Amino acid sequence: MRVATFLLFCAALLPGSVRVVRADIAQYRTNVLAEPGLVSLYTFEASDAADAVGPNPGTLAGTTGFTPGAAGFGTALLLGGAGHVQLGNVAAFDFTSGLGTIEAWVRADWSSVGYNPCLFSDRDGNPVRWSAHMNADKGAFGIWNGSTYPPAAIAGAGTTWHHLAIVFSNNTVRLYWDASLVGTTSQGLGGGSVPTQLGSSSANTTTEGWIGALDEVAFYSTALSGSRIAAHYYAIYGSDPPAFTLQPRSLFADEGMSASFRAAVSPPIGVSLQWQRNGTNLPNATNASITLSNLALPDNGAQFRAIATNLYGATTSAVATLILTSTPPNMVYYRSAVQAEPSLLAYFPVDDTTGTTVTNIVRPAFSGTLSGGATLDRNADRLVGRRAIGQNGNGWTALARDPAYEFPSGSGTIELFLYQSAGGGYNPAFFACRTNNSTAYGDTLTRYSLHGAAGGAVIMLWTGSALVSWPVPLNMIGNFVHVAVVFDGGLTTVYFNGASLGSRSVSLGAHTGLPIQIGAAGPSTQEAWPGTLDEVALYGAALPAQAIAAHYSAYLSTTLGVAPVIVQQPQSLVLNEGTPATFTLTLADAAGAVYRWQ
Repeated sequence: MRVATFLLFCAALLPGSVRVVRADIAQYRTNVLAEPGLVSLYTFEASDAADAVGPNPGTLAGTTGFTPGAAGFGTALLLGGAGHVQLGNVAAFDFTSGLGTIEAWVRADWSSVGYNPCLFSDRDGNPVRWSAHMNADKGAFGIWNGSTYPPAAIAGAGTTWHHLAIVFSNNTVRLYWDASLVGTTSQGLGGGSVPTQLGSSSANTTTEGWIGALDEVAFYSTALSGSRIAAHYYAIYGSDPPAFTLQPRSLFADEGMSASFRAAVSPPIGVSLQWQRNGTNLPNATNASITLSNLALPDNGAQFRAIATNLYGATTSAVATLILTSTPPNMVYYRSAVQAEPSLLAYFPVDDTTGTTVTNIVRPAFSGTLSGGATLDRNADRLVGRRAIGQNGNGWTALARDPAYEFPSGSGTIELFLYQSAGGGYNPAFFACRTNNSTAYGDTLTRYSLHGAAGGAVIMLWTGSALVSWPVPLNMIGNFVHVAVVFDGGLTTVYFNGASLGSRSVSLGAHTGLPIQIGAAGPSTQEAWPGTLDEVALYGAALPAQAIAAHYSAYLSTTLGVAPVIVQQPQSLVLNEGTPATFTLTLADAAGAVYRWQ
C-alpha cells in the first residue's frame, strides 16, 4: 500500500521522469495535497522555486543554493543571508479573509547573527502585512505585523530540521513548532497588498536574510487545525515503528571507570526512548545515551537495552552487556598485533599514564606530555583498555621530537583510535607535525597535519600546500573508530575501521625540524581535537592493507556484541518500465557481514 501511494504521487508530480524519492516524503506531501485550502507548495525538488500545485512560481534572487531536504528527504532551499526567493504580489498570500496558514520545514544554521532572520514575509521593507522571524538566539519565533512582534518561545532549534506552522485565524495567530502549539497571540494583519518572499523581509534586496534551509513551504487559504498540522508532521516519517540505526554495544571496563551506552533511531523526530537495565526501566534515562560512573563489581554482567516508541509502535534495541575486567581481551589482542610490526617507531597505549607523561612504550625517551586542558578519559565506550587522552578542544599532547616521526623517506604510517565528541567552527586535528603561528618557528610550517571535518564526515590531510580529503562511511561524532594514514612516497591512503577509503597523490610537506603533537595542529590549542585519542602508533614504513585490516580484526575479534550498523539504508525507487532496479545498503563495518535480502 505504501509503495502504491508513493508511485501515484510521483506520477502526478513528476510525469515521465525517472526519480529516486523516499516513500516517506510522498506520504507527507500526500497529506499536504489533501488539504482543500492548499494554494501553493514549494518543494525545491527541481532545484528551483517552482510552485508544485499552483500558478505562483518564485524567482531566485541573490546568492541561493540547494541542500538535502527535511530529515534527509529530497532537496531543500539553502540560504546564507544574502539571497531569497521572490514570489511577487500574490493576493492569496495576503490572507484578506483573515484566515490562512504557512507551513514549512526549517533549519537555522547560524551560530551568531545581529538581527532576527526572516523566514518568509508579505511586506516590502516598511509596508508590512505579516513577516515571520526567528530570534537571533534561536529561542523564539513570531510574526511582525508592522506594529507588534510577540514571539513564542521554542526549545532545541539547534542546526537540525524542525517543522513550523503559522496559523492566522481572525486576528488570532497560532504558532506551532514540531506539531506542538507554542504560542497564541491576539494579533491582526497589517494593511495593504505587498510582495511575498521566502528568506527576506524585502522584495528586491535580501534584508534580515534567513541563514539556513527551507523546505516544503506551503501556503493555505484556511486556518489549519492543530490535528491536521500534527498529521502532516508525523506523515513525513511514515507509519512504521522506529528502527535502530545505531545499536548499543557491549563494553569491557575496569572498576572505577565510566561506561556510556548509545543508540540512534530513524525517524529521529517523534520518538521517545527508554533505557532498561536487566529488563527494568532506568529512571530519567530517556536520552540517546546513558552513562554509568564509578563502576563496581555489582555492575559486572549487567545488560542494557533501549526501547524506542512512536505513534506507530515500539522497537527494542540489541542488548549490550557490561563486563568488568582489568585486562580486556580486545586490548590484549590489538596490542599484540601492533607490537609485532617490525617498523614500529612509537606506541602510546595511554593506559599506564597517571600523571602528565604519556609513555612511548617502544622508546620511552621520546614520550609525550599532556598539555593545556588535555587530561585522561576513563569512559569505556571511547577508549581501548582503561584510559585515553581526553580533550575538549582545549589541549594537546606534545611529543619529544624524534626526526623519525617526520618520515624522512616519505613513507610511514600513523594509526590510532579516535572519538569526536562534537562539531565546531573548525576542522580539528588529531595528529600533526606542524607549528602554530609562533614566530619561534615561522608561520605555520607543516610536514603533515591530520584532521577530521567539523561535522565529523571527512578525514583531511594538510601538507602546507595541498589539502586532500576522504569522506568516511560513519560519522565520527559520537563514534569510536579506528583510523590509519599511510604515506608511501607520493601516495597517501587512509583506512577507516580496517577498510581503505582510497589513495590520493600527495607528498609530505617540505619542512622538517617541527614540533609533533597528538590532538592539535600545533604546539598549542590550535584546531585542538574535541574527544578522545587512544592507542597512537607510528611506523617507519608504509603498512600494507592486510596489516591494518589484521590490527582492526584483532580488536574486533573479542569485542563484545558489535552488530552491523547500517549507515545508508536502501532507497525506494520510481522507475519507468523496463528499467533495471538496484537496491544497495552500506555498513559501517562490512568485515564478516553476511547479507540476506528479502
